[in-house]
Amino acid sequence: MRQVARLPKEQFAGFLDGNRPCAGHVGDRVFLQYFAHNCPCIRTFFLPEGGTYEIRVIDTWEMTEQTARKDAAGQTPVLLPGKEGILAVAFRKDS
Repeated sequence: MRQVARLPKEQFAGFLDGNRPCAGHVGDRVFLQYFAHNCPCIRTFFLPEGGTYEIRVIDTWEMTEQTARKDAAGQTPVLLPGKEGILAVAFRKDS
């Protein structure tokens, strides 16, 4: 929680309203967003321009996974099923 309190004002506001570009990342290799009880039908990923990403949508309730985008980079909209328990993950394809 201390790390959240140290965020710049702009990032802190995004953290509270859930509109941040990603919930977590591992450098520039993996970006993820878990929506929990939120049910968006579309979400935009803001990925680095220097790589190509595959975006997968995982339904944590039904234990299913499907590829939403195969060659994503930069600002990329992703269609979601609009229900609870959805995780969207972007994996960098190139090294």
